[in-house]
Amino acid sequence: VVEFFYYGCPHCYDLEPLLKNWLKSKPADVEFRQQPAVFRENWIPLTKTYFALDALGLLPKLSDKVYSAVHDEGLGLADEAMMNKWIGQQGVDPVKFSEAYRSFAVQNNVQRAIQITRDYKVKGTPSIAVAGRYITSPSMTGGFDRFFQVVDQLIEMARKEASGNKS
Repeated sequence: VVEFFYYGCPHCYDLEPLLKNWLKSKPADVEFRQQPAVFRENWIPLTKTYFALDALGLLPKLSDKVYSAVHDEGLGLADEAMMNKWIGQQGVDPVKFSEAYRSFAVQNNVQRAIQITRDYKVKGTPSIAVAGRYITSPSMTGGFDRFFQVVDQLIEMARKEASGNKS
């Protein structure tokens, strides 16, 4: 299961607490990962932030704080100088963060994110892909209420197909 998201997306931010609840009860055999989606050039800075945090092992500690800074505090973290100031306030060495942010590995991950977004034919965020084959989103399910029910149904469909049982 892959969640396509963008830190600047208010719907992704609204989905986060529901996603955390779902992750607590997801089937044990289901692997989950987040994947930044990139639709426009101006999405790249926050995508670089995600990958820089990942490279530094800081995603578990700071991912929610990035969302909060962008949506609750209205901080323009897509601006690199603002991000470096904010990251320092989080107790992270801004020089180390900047080195990761500008690294070849992060640049490569951003290019892969652009390609993966295209390959999965993601139309918007948040979206969830199941088994590399099915994709859904709250807009496709009529909102957040049914969203994770549909995700669970897609997981079951993928399991049946993998086992050769189509019924």
